[in-house]
Amino acid sequence: GLKDGRPLSPDGGSALSLDASPDGDSVLYNFVQPGRRLTPRWWLIRPGRAPTELAGADGHFARLSRNGERIAYTKMRTDESGRESANAIAVRTIGGREHLITPWVPGACCRAACDWTPDDRFVLTCGHEEMTAWPVDEATTAQPSRVIFRRAEHALWQGQYSPNGRWLVFETLRSMVAGASLGVTAVEGPPDRPWIRVPLRQRWADKPRWSADGKTLYFLAADSSFIHLWAARFDPVRGVVVGEPVQLTHFDSPSFKISPAMSSTEMDLGGGKVFLTMESTSGSIWMLDNVDR
Repeated sequence: GLKDGRPLSPDGGSALSLDASPDGDSVLYNFVQPGRRLTPRWWLIRPGRAPTELAGADGHFARLSRNGERIAYTKMRTDESGRESANAIAVRTIGGREHLITPWVPGACCRAACDWTPDDRFVLTCGHEEMTAWPVDEATTAQPSRVIFRRAEHALWQGQYSPNGRWLVFETLRSMVAGASLGVTAVEGPPDRPWIRVPLRQRWADKPRWSADGKTLYFLAADSSFIHLWAARFDPVRGVVVGEPVQLTHFDSPSFKISPAMSSTEMDLGGGKVFLTMESTSGSIWMLDNVDR
């Protein structure tokens, strides 16, 4: 079973997002302190080093490459009124320069860098109806290298390649009322190919991640008032989920729980470890004297 954990980020703020390298040695996270503007400030933890802020990495939904040497993220462009007016996907070498791998498209944030291909040559982006793979080392083009998967009238998020590169797990969402489901499809095939739904009893499941051997799918799902970590067995040969998912964590107290904001809560795996964005909440009733003076 899971052993006791320990904090990696400092107290006094919230870690809103995170991403870990496959070996678990490097962890990327966005840290926000109370009273400060919500800005994408990314920090990197590496073995034997203090957390380092990545200067210039001013994007959202950052993802580490498999070798831990580059990050991909969503860039936002604002108009004169300060409103987000366009977005693009950028790649930056750790400690190096940034370049765009997609063209700018109008509108507020509607795409996210979800994963890197196993060979680190492409970045998988997710958004409305499509998941696409963009070449990392080529100049920005008007067309994606390849539409990996398409589902009409649905948002597709959290796309993740399996370790053997054969399967793709994703979150599919049609409306906030209907909730979010998890699906699995083969990487190869036409964009509108069949897919299977991961059998879940929860209305909302999110943040699917593969085990190192590709035989287990981990994900977050809300059970009553709290979010928990779950696991489902997966057959990497047939591409099907086997049996019922099992709940792994039981953080059932406001004093220590997985962050309840599912849109910014994150989870990742690496090196036999699981990384979670945790939150502590407390409150009490206070009485103040001399209110009439």
